[in-house]
Amino acid sequence: MRFSFLTFIFILTIFLISSLIAESNYIQGIVFHDQNKNLQLDRGEKGIPGVLVSNQFDVVKTDEQGRYRLAIEDRSIIFVIKPAGYDLPVNSRNLPQFYYLHYPQGSPALKISGGGANRFATDGS
Repeated sequence: MRFSFLTFIFILTIFLISSLIAESNYIQGIVFHDQNKNLQLDRGEKGIPGVLVSNQFDVVKTDEQGRYRLAIEDRSIIFVIKPAGYDLPVNSRNLPQFYYLHYPQGSPALKISGGGANRFATDGS
């Protein structure tokens, strides 16, 4: 009997939970299999080991419980590098949710520069 390729792909939902450690410049969290797809780590949901997580400069691998820890700055983007065979949660626009924007002072102001509709810069440029 021949099976479809999709029969053998074990699709899980990865969700990145991040919590800032107040006394230092690190962020820690867990990447886990969100079995009920409620975007929360519930009892019985397991962390996923070996998933790569990055802060745009460093890349770490989650431990056996799916935990990670990374250095963080005032403007940081923390993201998961999706491993093969996994699926990511999507928002109402069907865009994958695999990152966390860390802007404790709020989002940077957008400044439109002249010369074209596609040219823009943030106030930090």
